[in-house]
Amino acid sequence: MRFHLPTISSFVSMLVLNVSNALFQIVLIPILINHTTPEKMGAYFIALSYSVLASIFVNFGTSQTAVVELRKASSEEEKIQILAETASIRLIPFLLSIFVTALLPMFFSHGLYFLLVLPILAAEFINPQFFLISGYQIKPYAFLNLGIRLTVLGLVFYLRDSPYLIEVAILGTGLGMLLLHVLYLPATFLRKGIWKVLPSVERLGKLFSTNTLVLGNGLTVHLQQSLFLFALPSFVSPLFLSAYGFVDKLISSFRMLVSAYSASFMPHAAMTHQVGFQAWLKLKRQQNGILSAACIAAGLVMYFFPEQLLFVLLLGKTGTPMFLEETARLLQWISPVPFLIAMNVLNVTELILEKQFVAYFGAGILVLIVSFLAIDALYVGVSPAWAGFYPILIESACLLIYGVIIRKVRASILVVFFAFGLFSCNDNLPHNVEVYRNHFDGGRGDLQVFAGDKEDSRPLVYSFNGNNVLGPLNHNAVYREIKNLPEHDIIEIYFDIFIHDQWKGNDGLASDYWGLFIDTKRVFYTTFSNLPNTTQAYPEQEGHYFMPGANSFKNDLEGRCSFKGKVGGSSVYQFVWKKPHSASSIKFALSDLVRELDPCVKSWSIDNLIVTCTNYDN
Repeated sequence: MRFHLPTISSFVSMLVLNVSNALFQIVLIPILINHTTPEKMGAYFIALSYSVLASIFVNFGTSQTAVVELRKASSEEEKIQILAETASIRLIPFLLSIFVTALLPMFFSHGLYFLLVLPILAAEFINPQFFLISGYQIKPYAFLNLGIRLTVLGLVFYLRDSPYLIEVAILGTGLGMLLLHVLYLPATFLRKGIWKVLPSVERLGKLFSTNTLVLGNGLTVHLQQSLFLFALPSFVSPLFLSAYGFVDKLISSFRMLVSAYSASFMPHAAMTHQVGFQAWLKLKRQQNGILSAACIAAGLVMYFFPEQLLFVLLLGKTGTPMFLEETARLLQWISPVPFLIAMNVLNVTELILEKQFVAYFGAGILVLIVSFLAIDALYVGVSPAWAGFYPILIESACLLIYGVIIRKVRASILVVFFAFGLFSCNDNLPHNVEVYRNHFDGGRGDLQVFAGDKEDSRPLVYSFNGNNVLGPLNHNAVYREIKNLPEHDIIEIYFDIFIHDQWKGNDGLASDYWGLFIDTKRVFYTTFSNLPNTTQAYPEQEGHYFMPGANSFKNDLEGRCSFKGKVGGSSVYQFVWKKPHSASSIKFALSDLVRELDPCVKSWSIDNLIVTCTNYDN
């Protein structure tokens, strides 16, 4: 199996971030359990669940949508615009959440716990993770987060005998998160120029419309967890509530680990999805295989070794024998849950990539209905002992509901195209117009090739691997301007790029770079490699580290010159640049910046250059 994972450093950073957040709760809860009462623990779990719910509301779906949009952004101006829109979307939910939080102490015992959640909500308002994840810049954040989590744990442990231990845990968690996010304000929401590009009221309305569906899903998914937890005190003992609360947080922590894995390749998934739906399906199958193996192993440990697992999770302090017995029994009951969570996480990703936000929201509503039915079952007399099976019920329902919706969405797409073929009903369907094509069978055509600031007049078309290609190129720029484009919403530039001989990819200042420029702006800049024991940035941009030949169409071609006769001396990549575009003309250039000037050492060629405009009827 070939893995298309993001850079090792980015993946490890995401893993450190999510593992530290998950372990923070896993380590914190045993300290609280062993030094406070079941009643306070129950109130703590409810307040903590509320904080997560309110944080989802403040975020308003921006963590999902903004990551994808930032990966598609081709300029610094677009990124600043997305940051401004994200801050604007979050502002109103943040103010509303403050108002609601201030009212809650009137209706709950231990109401102070809710007020202490306010720093957590402020931290979520300025949460920079979406920006850092999209650019694979999460490493410093992840390790700062780890340091802050350890500091809070140390403080809680030091004050473990204090009567205000729960208050210290909640407030310390919020202030730590807030401090971390304030450090990133200059790079995100206080970035120079951001206040000049705040969205108009009309634009903000459209953003709210889209993100409300994403938010709705997030709220409904968490509501099904919170509502059941809120209902339990009426039916179960404080002991069962504490045990269930612990298991619920364990499930949440595991979900965070799965999210770490999926988030680590989410930006790459967005780019792969742009290449084509089949490429995304291939990536999805690969990731599902990895996740399923890990989650089955985790489930087996939970089922066969619950007491030993609890001993580790509770730091050797397992509480009372009754608590240990109750919690171990619940762990065995929910052992299939990790597998169910893992198998559904990429279904959610697919709906977001396909921008099927209505279906995404509908799935959340259906899951919430299942939750209400489970709560109703308790009220009509079903034994509370069955409450321990709720996580399996809800995660099974999630997998089934999302799976059916995914298949319905795909089937709908097929039906639409089938109807198009039968009836030529073209409303709201894409119209593709090919505006440029060059296979170089008749020479280079009207493409210009520059060497420095001078035009290269050589024919520069030769036969490689049985086809005519443009090249060999070394310190050259291939340029073309296309005028009088038809009305369109999207433009796509496609070509095959051949990387010949001794490209060595990432090597500091001596890296072998190649780039795409649109209207004089650099929109894609990467490195390639054909050499073992090296790395390349492609299929991402500079600053990433993949194996040589990663995402290539073929990497077993013979070299052209210095590696002539050597299998693997050349690689070919099917390059696609597809972006929103509506201007009447476009200028594009392809250029390299390799260290050696000798084209026999390193060169590149292109073939099958095609430019397509896509228009959607309204």
